[in-house]
Amino acid sequence: MMMLKNKTVVVTAGNRGGGLALSKKYAENGANVVMIAEHSGSIVNDNPLSSENSMVITIDFMDEEQIYNAVRTTVERFSTIDILINNYSIFNFKSAMDTTPKMFHRVMSNVFATFFFSKVCAPYLKRTSNPHIINISPPLNMSAAKSACEHHQLFSISKYGMSFSTLGMAEEFRPMGIAVNSLWQERPIATKTLMDNFDNEVVQGSNRPEVYAEAAYLISLKRAGEFTGNYCIDEDILREANINPSQYAVNSNAIPVKDIFLPGVNYELLKTVL
Repeated sequence: MMMLKNKTVVVTAGNRGGGLALSKKYAENGANVVMIAEHSGSIVNDNPLSSENSMVITIDFMDEEQIYNAVRTTVERFSTIDILINNYSIFNFKSAMDTTPKMFHRVMSNVFATFFFSKVCAPYLKRTSNPHIINISPPLNMSAAKSACEHHQLFSISKYGMSFSTLGMAEEFRPMGIAVNSLWQERPIATKTLMDNFDNEVVQGSNRPEVYAEAAYLISLKRAGEFTGNYCIDEDILREANINPSQYAVNSNAIPVKDIFLPGVNYELLKTVL
C-alpha cells in the first residue's frame, strides 16, 4: 500500500549516505521526494532515485535565499510539502582549541539549515493534513551532553542546536498543527563516513542506515496533533511498532556499539576519530 501517495517529502542531504536511505524509504511508499544536496563547487545532476516523482536541488546550506528558492521550486513542482526531514550535517570532531573560525561557521550550518528550512517550509506544511518536521538530532540528556561536549565540543554545539530547534518549534508550530520531533540512533549508522574513520569493531557493532529511515517513516505516520516535541531513538520506535531492529545490524553477532550523545557511550572505543 502506498501510504504516502501524493505526499511530498523534503530530505536535506537526501542524495547520499543515511539521507539517501531516508529518500528511498519514502519513495518506496509513494511519496514525491525532494533531495536537497550541498553545492560544493559542482552541480549535482544525478538523481539517485531515477524517478519522475523525485528531484535533486543543490544549494549552499548557509544561504537563506537559496533555501527559499529550493522550497519554492519544490512547491512549483509538487504543489505541496507534507514532511521535512532535517538530515543535513557537517561532521567535525575537533576540540575547542583546535577549532578555527572557518570550521566553526561551517559546522554551525547544521543549525542554520535546520532552523531556516523549518521556518520556510512551515507555511506550506500547515496547509496539509498531517505535517511533520523530523530533525536528525540527539535527545537533550545533560549527563550525556557533558561527555559529548568534552570529547567533541564543536559538533555537539551544532547537534544540540538542532535539538533545541525541536524544543522551541514544537511549541511555536503546535497551533499550526505541525509536529516537530527529533530522531537519533541507538547505534552508529554504517555510512561511508563511519567506515572510513572508525575501527572495524565500531562498524560491526553498528546498524545499516535503513534502521532510522524506517523509524522516520513510522514517526511521520503518527498523528501530528498528538505526537510532537519528542526525542525519539530509532530502535525504540521500531520496537513500539513490533519491528525487530536487529534485522538492521551490520553484524548480528557483534557486540552493539552505543552511539554518541547517548548515556553509556564508550568514548575509548570511538577514539579513532575523536
